[in-house]
Amino acid sequence: MLKIKKIIHTLLFAVIVCYPLILNARLPELTYYPGKAELTGRILNYHPDSNYYLRVIIPNLINPNFSPDFIDIEVDGTFRQLLHLQYPTQVN
Repeated sequence: MLKIKKIIHTLLFAVIVCYPLILNARLPELTYYPGKAELTGRILNYHPDSNYYLRVIIPNLINPNFSPDFIDIEVDGTFRQLLHLQYPTQVN
C-alpha cells in the first residue's frame, strides 16, 4: 500500500511540474513564401563521417525531367533548405 501511495504521489508531482511546461511549449513561427517551400529538420544520431546526403526531387508538370536539389547537412545533423516551387505541390 505504501508503494502505491508513493507512485501516485510521484505521478501527481510530475503532472503538476510538467503541465505548465507543456502549456508554454511553442512551435517555431510559420513563415509563408509564395512559390517556395522551406524544408527543415534534424537527423538524430547523425555523424558527419557517415556520408549521408539529402536529395529532394520536385516534379515538373511540363518537362518530365527531374532536377534534384541536394540539401547540406550541418555537423549537428540539422538542415534547412528553401525550395522553389513552380506549381502547386502536395507533400506526402
